[in-house]
Amino acid sequence: LSSQGGSNRNFSLPSLKDLITSLGANLIELRLSNVTAVQQYSAQILKIIQESCPQLEQLDLGISGITVQNGLNLVINMEALNLGCPKLKELYLDGFIVLDKSLTQKRFVGTFANLQVYSQSMHSHYGRDQAVFYSLFRGVPKLKMLNISQSRLLPSLITNCVKEVDHLNLQDMKWNEQEEQEMVLCINAWSSSLRTLDLSYNKPNGRRIDEALLQFENSVEPHRHALQILNLSNTNVTSLGIIHVISACKNLQEINLTSCRELPRGTKREFRKDEFDFLLKSLHPFLQEND
Repeated sequence: LSSQGGSNRNFSLPSLKDLITSLGANLIELRLSNVTAVQQYSAQILKIIQESCPQLEQLDLGISGITVQNGLNLVINMEALNLGCPKLKELYLDGFIVLDKSLTQKRFVGTFANLQVYSQSMHSHYGRDQAVFYSLFRGVPKLKMLNISQSRLLPSLITNCVKEVDHLNLQDMKWNEQEEQEMVLCINAWSSSLRTLDLSYNKPNGRRIDEALLQFENSVEPHRHALQILNLSNTNVTSLGIIHVISACKNLQEINLTSCRELPRGTKREFRKDEFDFLLKSLHPFLQEND
């Protein structure tokens, strides 16, 4: 069941309740992104879902167009959702600050054992939802996709549980200066499994982007990386970082360097694998000039 592609997303709460309860027993996929009622009655709708949808595998309640200044609170009883929807594989909560109602009684200690995709971008939590974020991944050894773009969540603190991530989106992160090391730590942990990596719109202090890319070369299995697509557009990456990541990641197929101001003229664009030789030849002289 999906609201995507429809022109009218102004469902009322009663109509959503009737729809979910009537279909819930057999519902596998429920996508309610940008539905107005979800933004207004998120707690009530979640209660209906967890009581009606035991087979649910994909749940999307995300809101697009929300900025980190005005993210919305989403109060979830994580324990009840875990028990009510134990087969959940994909969870999209973009635009929401997730607050766990069950924390008022006891800390959530369950796990979504089948979780493969988690997206919680475009919000500012200021620490309020971190305990919820970390507790979600107990017993989850691998994620197909993790998207926490435009947030201050700290991915390094789930690397002790999650050992592999295929697709990682860290676009325009809102970390403070001390938290910028997160980029280095999580790439160090997941460098061998990453297939796509989006670091676009990050401009951390110093050469933190370069340091993060060096983790591919410093990993325990160099030259065996799965990385195929790398987005570095609008970052302060330098020639050094580009040269090292291309050298280390032999499966790399695409790299986006659009609007990278630290790079020489002619290299600030997207490149495919058959253009990497040209890119490297363009970067090496520039690197020597800046040593």
